[in-house]
This record gives sequence, C-alpha cells and structure tokens, in this order.
Amino acid sequence: MNSLNGDVKSIWQKLRSTSAIDSETIADTALLLDKRPDGTCSFGSNLESVIKLCGYATGVSANSTFTVKLWGFRNGSTLAEYIATVTLTVGTSAITADPVTGDKVTGMLIDTCTIANDNWSLPDTPLIIEGADSAHNRLGCIHLDLVGLHYVYAERTAGAGSLVLFYSYLND
Repeated sequence: MNSLNGDVKSIWQKLRSTSAIDSETIADTALLLDKRPDGTCSFGSNLESVIKLCGYATGVSANSTFTVKLWGFRNGSTLAEYIATVTLTVGTSAITADPVTGDKVTGMLIDTCTIANDNWSLPDTPLIIEGADSAHNRLGCIHLDLVGLHYVYAERTAGAGSLVLFYSYLND
C-alpha cells in the first residue's frame, strides 16, 4: 500500500528536507562550483527518468509559500545547470506520516506549484504541473525530465517553517 498517511513505507524518496532559507546560494553568475551543495540528491543511473516532485510543510499555516530554485548537475561535474524557480503553496490537507520514512509528522501538503523562469523545458519535454487547478487541497506536483542529470539540488530561497520535498519515478 502506497499511502501518504499510512504506516507503510511507500515508493516515495526524499529529495531534500530544510528548516530554513539556504544561506549559501548558487549565484546566477558563478555556476562552476567547488563542490555540489550539501543536500544535493543523486539519481545515479536513472538518467532517462521523469520524476514527480511533491512536498509538505510543517510549522506553517495554509497558504504559506516557499520559493525553491531547482538546479541540475551532470556526472562528475560541479557546473550548476538552472532548471527553474518554483513557488510552492501550502494547502489545508493534513499529512500525518512522512511518505518516505513513515515517521509521524504534523504538517500540510503542498497543493499548488507555480513555475517561473523555466529554463529546462524543451518543446517535447516541458516541466508539467500536476494539480495546477490548486486550492482544491490535492497534492500539487511537478514532473521533471532528468534528461541526463545525475543530481538535482533544490535551493530554498524564501519561506518560513520546514519544507520536505520528495519524489517518485514516473517511468520505472
């Protein structure tokens, strides 16, 4: 059983968990880094995969927002490739268990995802927002085609409270 509120560990995997805005940011003008940022998620050999990226927040109220810049890295590279800036809005649907670990949590699901400055999409592989008819308190998600990326980093640039981002593969 794959459930966001169940006691069973699901198909979801953790992308990143953060309780504050990142103090070290990737500057748009200095993209070749000494190392990939802490919290960068490895996708290993799943280079042709599409991921479904979702999240939840704790310590916030409904309609709270977070802003995240998504960055990608290819294998062996510290050159940050800008994907998009995403605004995530918290709905009113409660989440009682972490979808990755099954640990009890008291939080609310992200129900709205808004993509700004999409630098990644190609005509045949756009970033897709699922649950874009938001404010209906469903799980809002983004579909991201990894197209050769080995790593993805979600740089948190705005928002109070704790944010947990998780993903699953769509084409496994």
